[in-house]
Amino acid sequence: MESKVHRPRVVIVTVPCPGHIIPSTQLAKYLLSMSIDVCCYSTGINYPTVENQLEEKFGDVRIRFRPLITNSEFVSPGKELTDNVSWMQGPSDGEMAVRLEEIVRNLTPPPVCIISDLLAGWSQDVADKFRIPRHVLYTMPASALLFSFACFPSLISPQVAPEHPPGTWNSMVVTTHAFYDYMMRNARRLQEASFILVNTFEDLEGRFLDLMRSEVIGKPNVQVQKILSIGPLIRSSNIEMVSAHSKPSAREEHESFAEVMHWLDAREQSSVLYVSFGSLLTVTETQIHELAHGLEICGRPFLWVYRVPNTPQILPADASTEDSLSEGLPPGKDFSAQIGGCVHVALRMEL
Repeated sequence: MESKVHRPRVVIVTVPCPGHIIPSTQLAKYLLSMSIDVCCYSTGINYPTVENQLEEKFGDVRIRFRPLITNSEFVSPGKELTDNVSWMQGPSDGEMAVRLEEIVRNLTPPPVCIISDLLAGWSQDVADKFRIPRHVLYTMPASALLFSFACFPSLISPQVAPEHPPGTWNSMVVTTHAFYDYMMRNARRLQEASFILVNTFEDLEGRFLDLMRSEVIGKPNVQVQKILSIGPLIRSSNIEMVSAHSKPSAREEHESFAEVMHWLDAREQSSVLYVSFGSLLTVTETQIHELAHGLEICGRPFLWVYRVPNTPQILPADASTEDSLSEGLPPGKDFSAQIGGCVHVALRMEL
């Protein structure tokens, strides 16, 4: 009797932050296009607003990240978390590992590997238990990955990363000790991964990638075999493919993207400052005013991905997602007229 040939299967684990789950979704699409079965899980994405946003963005894509542990398991009924930090500290690493272990055990055929986010370091224990490799999907730049390795002097020599240089991790003021521990705990587990897949490309960050390949791989206690550039996972072609049948929000985002690209094309090469702090940082109105003042006096054109001050990282279910540029910015500022600034409430991309 002829045996059935199974397609290789991969388990992807991510976290519910846009800068992590969107690249993970794109990677899943690429793997599916190569006839690889993909099982996608998140440490939780069941906030009503996040669910709605993902449905709006990925409604035409047959990819869903199932939550390993839901909010209802550790949040009181009727209450919503409003920041990613509290959410990520909710379930323990052990709880996550138990859930994923149960899933992997019941998969037929079993996965050939686990691809998980940097912030899912606990998944290494599951991979070790089933004797399959864990590859880390690093969604940030390669320079940030080098920065993570530099936190551990045994990995990066003093000649490459001087001890406690000004402005690096060791000199930062960390006000949330639990979150610092959370980040460091996951960063340490980078050393145990088989491959590190970085959302970048050689022409952009080749020097950082080569430095890590020579300085990190092969060191004692480092199991990393390869550091690969697999980006950009989100390409302009993915954004530009908007048809008349696309959702209104997708068409609006396409128009926003086209506007930004047109503005960038009109600037001198390597002259634009890009300003964005991601989804984990909530800035105050005072900080926004200081930043706006600094951008004004520097006299350089800039692209600022703007969030209204004091906005929760995770909006309540009934909150409006329509931000206004008039909220939080210093009164009377017209960046486009004064210095050619381009300020957008968000630059989002349809996948």
